[in-house]
Amino acid sequence: MDMFYVHPSNIVRTLAALEMQGMITRSPHDKDKRTCKLYPTERALSIIDEVQTVCKKALKGALLALTRQFFPNPPYSVTSAPFWNHEGYCL
Repeated sequence: MDMFYVHPSNIVRTLAALEMQGMITRSPHDKDKRTCKLYPTERALSIIDEVQTVCKKALKGALLALTRQFFPNPPYSVTSAPFWNHEGYCL
């Protein structure tokens, strides 16, 4: 898998926003005081199924759009096999 760089300040802002929204809690790391442990809150855990559903739909829509852009006239339906399994993941 290709890796990409995310600036540390972006991570800090994202984590601060998640903490303010009550989605995560932080606790100090036992051995490395420069870092902390992150835990999902009950609020975050209560919406995990909804978040996964939204992510699956977004991924499917993006892949479908790219497929149609690069293969405008495929010899088969792009919304059926071999592209998607029963959960909406790209195969």
